[in-house]
Amino acid sequence: MRDDDLKGPKYFNTALYPRASFNSLKLNRNKAGKYVLSGVFGLHGLKKNVDLTLTEPPQIVTKAGKQSLSISATGAIEQSHYGLTLKRLHPDGFVKVNDKIAIKVMVKANAVAIKGPAIRVEKTKKNFGVVEEGIELSCNFMVHNDGDKPLRIYETKSTCGCTLASMKKKLIAAGGREALKVVMDTSMKQGPVTKEITIRSNDGKKSALSIFVSADVRNPHQNLGKNVQTKIFQGRCAACHVNRGLGKVGEELYLADCAMCHGLMGGGAVGPSLVRLDYSNKGMAEAVSQIIANGSPSHRSMPGFSKKVGGPLSDSEIESIVKHLQQLSQLESGVVR
Repeated sequence: MRDDDLKGPKYFNTALYPRASFNSLKLNRNKAGKYVLSGVFGLHGLKKNVDLTLTEPPQIVTKAGKQSLSISATGAIEQSHYGLTLKRLHPDGFVKVNDKIAIKVMVKANAVAIKGPAIRVEKTKKNFGVVEEGIELSCNFMVHNDGDKPLRIYETKSTCGCTLASMKKKLIAAGGREALKVVMDTSMKQGPVTKEITIRSNDGKKSALSIFVSADVRNPHQNLGKNVQTKIFQGRCAACHVNRGLGKVGEELYLADCAMCHGLMGGGAVGPSLVRLDYSNKGMAEAVSQIIANGSPSHRSMPGFSKKVGGPLSDSEIESIVKHLQQLSQLESGVVR
């Protein structure tokens, strides 16, 4: 009975205006951290801008490859904006109710089921902010299977041996999820650092997916001892700083061990240029050789690579790198012999 009264001509007159509408325009976060959905609310043939505050972030639920989206929000409209004159019974007679009317919106939508395995990572980037050198940082990325078939993770591979990615289970059921743990070692890192991890799976549309971890290493390489300095030649760090150069000499050895810091052509990157030096000066080649062998006294990010101080290179291998740098220097200056 009450509903019929509200639908009648005294109130919402649904016979003449059977529909209300809301057209969303944008979604923002307010100062309190709440999501606010802004749009246009239509009633009685009139339209006004309205802000609806989401009671919680939109929820996406996946079950056996089927996704559903749930949204609930609250707000208020002013009845005078829509030509309404709602009244309530008072002992002294009918009186107009408050101009503002609270509204609550609840929306649930179902998506079409995703055929086959379908990989999704909730967040693909993690920034650890400003951190100390020589520590391990770890975080979890949540890997989802939004498809209706099992998702198989073939490989989780980092661009650098200092960063490891692992999963307890590599077969994720339809609608399931599994944590991917990433550990990054900041030893011998300096300034802004970003590492990429590639996830390869049996997702036919997205067989390779990249995620990223980053950090800003504070006061790099200050007050480091010898043991920390040679850490890059040990354990998993050796994958990049030792193993790549095994059995190589000259250009190949430079590209394996040196280019990551000094550039492919020696022009500099994280480390300084090694080709803008005057190798015609008799003592320059020897000075460069000594820095490669024993490390830089002014740049603690450059450890000694000689076997005599805990590095992986012999004297002849270091000499072959210096000869290659001399050739690169000649190319840099336009002098080719």
